[in-house]
Amino acid sequence: MDRTITVDGVGRLNIPPDLVILYTTLETRETKYSNAIHLAEEKEAELREAIARAGFNPDDLKTASFRVEPIKDEKKDRFGTKSQVVGGFVCYHLFKLMFDFDQERLSKVISQITRSELKPNFSVKYSVQRANFVKDELMRDAVANAQHKAYVFADAAGCKVGKMLDLKYEWEKFSLASKTNYFMEDRTYHIAPEGQEDIPVIPEDIRLQMIISATFELVDAE
Repeated sequence: MDRTITVDGVGRLNIPPDLVILYTTLETRETKYSNAIHLAEEKEAELREAIARAGFNPDDLKTASFRVEPIKDEKKDRFGTKSQVVGGFVCYHLFKLMFDFDQERLSKVISQITRSELKPNFSVKYSVQRANFVKDELMRDAVANAQHKAYVFADAAGCKVGKMLDLKYEWEKFSLASKTNYFMEDRTYHIAPEGQEDIPVIPEDIRLQMIISATFELVDAE
């Protein structure tokens, strides 16, 4: 009868973020659809000019999503019957700007955006650039942990670990983003003195974990 041992291996990594993802949302409301679209285009051009003043290529700004929704108002007729009518249109335009983590560049671009007349909503995410490399390192760490456990158990039983016979794992849904949240209301930037936007932010490391199940053969100790 073949002798085997099955152990769980836990891989853990703490990765410092090296990528900034700046999301900016512009909202436009107008009574006519064509006016809403036209104004949204003007705001987009102004936003691209703002990031250009911060030293970025305007084309670095990408559209993450764009949607137009009707603004519905409720009205009553003379008999008291309620009905909904379209009172206008609202455009939501979400932009994404990605660049190497650099606090000075981040502060500069946020300053240029929020000191404009756009009054956008924005949020900052910190992530990593080489996602596949990170996943590979996480798998290596999990396998190394499983092998270590197998060696300890085998040694205690007076055996040695042979070949790996089976490996099972499932990728858990994990985020390659730091849990650090960076947010400041637009009105704060408008009333803050010049230079006060350079707020140092050291994002939290990205903590990842995966669990595998590995089966090894056991052989007699020599």
